[in-house]
Amino acid sequence: MKRLAALAAVLLLLVLPARAETGDGITRILVIGDALGGGLGAGLLRLTQDKPGYDVSLRFN
Repeated sequence: MKRLAALAAVLLLLVLPARAETGDGITRILVIGDALGGGLGAGLLRLTQDKPGYDVSLRFN
């Protein structure tokens, strides 16, 4: 179930990119949650570490 949620989040990230305009061309992603949110954020960090247009931040409860 966790893998399905992470896969769905990544697919949504790729299909529906953030619409916030910051002017610097960087898409900022904030992941808030517990262990499941931390796992999702860590996966997003790994996926986007080689892509310069993304900034992922993690916040735990």
